[in-house]
Amino acid sequence: MAVEQPALHAEEEMNDDGLSIFDVERAILTGTVFERQQDLVSGEWKYFVAGRSVREEDVAAVAKISVTEKLVIITVFERIKLHRQSFAEERSVPVVVFA
Repeated sequence: MAVEQPALHAEEEMNDDGLSIFDVERAILTGTVFERQQDLVSGEWKYFVAGRSVREEDVAAVAKISVTEKLVIITVFERIKLHRQSFAEERSVPVVVFA
């Protein structure tokens, strides 16, 4: 699956946190889906993925699959604190859909 250019908000967050697209890509490809939410109006699914950057820092991204079947990175977080760690471990799914 191809990755579209990150959304403007995601690019701003990446710049603010000193992250590169490689950091985000690695977090998505080696991370886990922590949560997914379906938009009630459009029916689109958004995926909250937590993983590790190239520098081994905690990184999370919110992404969706576009109508053209490309991954759209909506926003990015650095040094996340997974306050629901046990919940994440129970529900996490390997991120194979993005590979």
